[in-house]
Amino acid sequence: MIKAYFSSAIACMAGLVISGCAAPDGRYPSLAVRDAERVSGEFTPQAQPTGLPVVQPDSGRIDTAIASAKQANIKFLSQSDEVSALVATSRGTGQESDVRARALVGVASLTSLRGQTASALSQLDALEAQAATSFAETGAIRDAQATVVRMLSAQDQILETLTGEDAR
Repeated sequence: MIKAYFSSAIACMAGLVISGCAAPDGRYPSLAVRDAERVSGEFTPQAQPTGLPVVQPDSGRIDTAIASAKQANIKFLSQSDEVSALVATSRGTGQESDVRARALVGVASLTSLRGQTASALSQLDALEAQAATSFAETGAIRDAQATVVRMLSAQDQILETLTGEDAR
């Protein structure tokens, strides 16, 4: 009973809403474009550039990225011998051992330095993308990337040796 009442009430309300769109004479409003909706004025297209300038990669940014990677690599290599000795000493000790804690901190420090080297690679990747999208020469950037990748590979090997697992 209640369900039938609500159904008829909804049908009546829908009829009233729909009839509100009709004009008094029973016609619906026109869907034609009104004067206020018309676009007026003149539009003149801008002249297209004849050719985009080729942006050459900034050698200063490449050199900065390589210098950053080399600096992080030098720190990594200088700390790796000490950390390697700590890891060797800590093998077989308990989890509460101070030597083990120092070894874990050393490995974390090396991992952080590897991240700094990888950050330099990401800077070079961004430079390569920028140069490639402007059709500039990317040879110098790719050479720099290869140099940094070799550093990262050597660091990965050291970390794998220290942790006994894949560092990547």
